[in-house]
Amino acid sequence: MNKVIIIFGLPGTGKSTVGTQLAQDLRYEFYDMDKVLPLEMKEKLKNNEIIQEDDFSKYLAIFIKNVTALAHKKSVVISASIFKEKHRKMLLDSIPRHILFVLDAPIEVLRTRLRERPGHFFGGALIDEAIKESDPVFAPHFSIDANQSLGKVMAEISRHLT
Repeated sequence: MNKVIIIFGLPGTGKSTVGTQLAQDLRYEFYDMDKVLPLEMKEKLKNNEIIQEDDFSKYLAIFIKNVTALAHKKSVVISASIFKEKHRKMLLDSIPRHILFVLDAPIEVLRTRLRERPGHFFGGALIDEAIKESDPVFAPHFSIDANQSLGKVMAEISRHLT
């Protein structure tokens, strides 16, 4: 299996921005969970509805299958908002050799960023629920303060990769 870098974080932490830049810098493939989330799930989130356990578990199984197939072909950066530890474990267990980064930012920063993303399927109204539903990350990882410039975030990640 090729190198796999996984970026977790709540909505608004900058996973897609950081993941895109990191993949470009490393010349890896970038696979963004947000981009492959089924339309019906995006619509639920747009309507401030929480995705039910069964729906997410089915989607996650497909996501994991696609990610593992991709990782067998090329090195990849993956970004994902996965709130439950059991779901994260499913992904991490399927990719035994990975490096995990968790982006974190204060709630007010997340709210501001989400308000500044008009039209995005995950609006600011759900962030409190996402925080309430989110389990701590127990897997070995590097925690990154996402409340700093992209350049500083990238420099911090780069230090952990060398």
